[in-house]
Amino acid sequence: MQTPSFSRPTGGLPRLPLFLQATLLAALLTAVPARSPANPFDNFGLGSRSAAMAGAFTAVADDFSGAMYNPAGLVHTGRMEVSIGYFRADPRLETFWADNWWDVDEDTISGIILGLVFPPARVLGVDFIGGLGLHLPDKRVARSLMVPYEQPRFAMYGASNQRTVVFSPNAVRINKWLAIGAGFQMFIDTTGGPKFELIQDTQENRGKFSEGRISSTQKPKFFPFAGVMIDAGKGIKLGFCFRDKQEITLDIPMLVKIEALSFEILPPLALELPASAIDMSTPAPLFFSPRQYALGVSWKPRQSLLLAVDLTYMEWDEFINPGPDGYSIFYGGLAILLRQNPNFHLPQGNFRNIWVPAAGVEFRALNTNSLELFLRAGYRFRPSPVPEQTGRAAFLDSDTHIVTGGLGLTFKNLVKTVMREPFSLDLHVQYLHLQQRDYVRDLQTAISDRFGDLRFRGAVLNLGCTATFRF
Repeated sequence: MQTPSFSRPTGGLPRLPLFLQATLLAALLTAVPARSPANPFDNFGLGSRSAAMAGAFTAVADDFSGAMYNPAGLVHTGRMEVSIGYFRADPRLETFWADNWWDVDEDTISGIILGLVFPPARVLGVDFIGGLGLHLPDKRVARSLMVPYEQPRFAMYGASNQRTVVFSPNAVRINKWLAIGAGFQMFIDTTGGPKFELIQDTQENRGKFSEGRISSTQKPKFFPFAGVMIDAGKGIKLGFCFRDKQEITLDIPMLVKIEALSFEILPPLALELPASAIDMSTPAPLFFSPRQYALGVSWKPRQSLLLAVDLTYMEWDEFINPGPDGYSIFYGGLAILLRQNPNFHLPQGNFRNIWVPAAGVEFRALNTNSLELFLRAGYRFRPSPVPEQTGRAAFLDSDTHIVTGGLGLTFKNLVKTVMREPFSLDLHVQYLHLQQRDYVRDLQTAISDRFGDLRFRGAVLNLGCTATFRF
């Protein structure tokens, strides 16, 4: 998408030196809207059934949520399914200051979930199953918020959770005990920036205008995932899933071209400055989700009971500080007058890799000719990947306990003439408890930083529902 060019007579600009106008203009336009790391699905799951089981779904994944947990699990669907869901997470994140706890007023996270599983297609004796998934925030298609890197911010919540994501999982049943799957997640990446050509307000340039153009391009960016599902017999299944690192960086390049300038010092003496250019860029990571390796085991000791455990390894050590890391380079005449700005690289977060365990249970409490009732519960523990913040960086995060629950209703023979296959309605609730944590800053930071030592805590309540239609 590209906006139309605009122009304005230079006579309407303030009577500042032209190179100063350009510098001020560039500084204003590069103050763009930081992201927080984390993926909405890492925090809240995909679909109500898996969310109610705390995401212990790597060795289950027998519905559209296989797009997140293990695409190989799609082989167990057996028919076409269409799912639609909604969730809303309300964070209450607090910092302690002036003898009181203050809510940081973090934005709610909510959105629509859509899922589709195609019926199996048999080719050369092998079953192929495909699907689609979509996460669509109901407030914004995408949100980016850039803040100074030293400003305290809760690392796992905020802007990056509001992002449109498309899933495309596919699975193949190799034999009766082995299935493999692969696919990708697609995000929208944005690039582009302004370009200006500035003309000096002189008699010779009467009737000419300074011109500018701002362009923006949205391109898809793909991140792969793959999984394996093994049916070990006696109700036991083993699952493994790999999800690649997901990272999107916003880069706003700016180019300002300035014609040759003439400055009158003392008549008839004049200073001639050759044509110049200012090349500026402010790259900033907007979104990050770590590379993950998930191993899961599920066991169905009887038809009414399902037990599942997961262990996920998350490589947070590749996390990049989300603050803007810009540069500016002067060419031509301005390079004679002005010193080049040195590049200042932001200190990194030095996040650590973590192991995340999870366990879930599903119990069929009622089974009649017209209705099945499922009760679900789960627990996940996410140790914080954020080390103690003793320097100027202030990523707020602590060990998090996630307690989940929910129920499922499957209606059989609901409307025989329209809906011959069972229809399901699943509900979930998640409570995320962030333990209280204190950061004691080093002496230099405590003296120079306006925030000083930090104490914080938090909780997030996530509610949602998912309806699934089978054909």
